[in-house]
Amino acid sequence: PNIVSYIDCFREENKQILLLEYVQGADLFKLIGNLRKRNSVFSEAIALELFVQVLLAVEYLHRNNILHRDLKSHNVLV
Repeated sequence: PNIVSYIDCFREENKQILLLEYVQGADLFKLIGNLRKRNSVFSEAIALELFVQVLLAVEYLHRNNILHRDLKSHNVLV
């Protein structure tokens, strides 16, 4: 449940395009930026919940011999 589904990939000029499941919402980087603008932070409970969800997703990937090579807040969809 914590992984966006892969649909297809293709090349366009010098770019590799990944077609993924649509996810409504924002990435973690944008949410952190919005909180910063309001001089606010995530509550400890929300931060812990997000952290656990990311760990569960990475654990699933590793269990299936998949390595995520670009794990960062821009790539965590909330």
